[in-house]
Amino acid sequence: MKITSREIIIAAIAILVLLGIGYLINKNQSSNKNETKKEDVNLNGSSTSSAEKSEDKNAEYNNDSNITSITPEPNSTVSTKPNQVSITFKKAVKGGSEIKVATAKGVDVVPGANIVSKDGKTLIVPVAVADAGAYKVAYSYCLEDGTCKNGTYSFTVK
Repeated sequence: MKITSREIIIAAIAILVLLGIGYLINKNQSSNKNETKKEDVNLNGSSTSSAEKSEDKNAEYNNDSNITSITPEPNSTVSTKPNQVSITFKKAVKGGSEIKVATAKGVDVVPGANIVSKDGKTLIVPVAVADAGAYKVAYSYCLEDGTCKNGTYSFTVK
């Protein structure tokens, strides 16, 4: 099969269009993040004993009072590879909120788009965890009341 110069030109134009769309999306997300004041939160905090954890399951989220639950939990070790990461909030999140998940080496393991639950309070992202090891979760969100925050935590897959 012979590839014609017309087909090469069409392919080149398609690539340029896709690159341009990617640039515009990235530029738009960057400018949206700069419009609101955000606060960084680290949920990896100090270590607690298992007895302390069982007393207050939400103790790990004290650095961010807007979060009611996170799966997998911060600093946890799970034996089953998760197929998603979710964060549930007290109030509904706005569009543009997102979760990113990567290996310790920085390889992105998110194969799809972030999803917001019907009630708007849970942010979910599918993950393709292939190997055991440490994973870092970075999230950013804005609530309907204008509160915006960023945070990170990690978990380990056995």
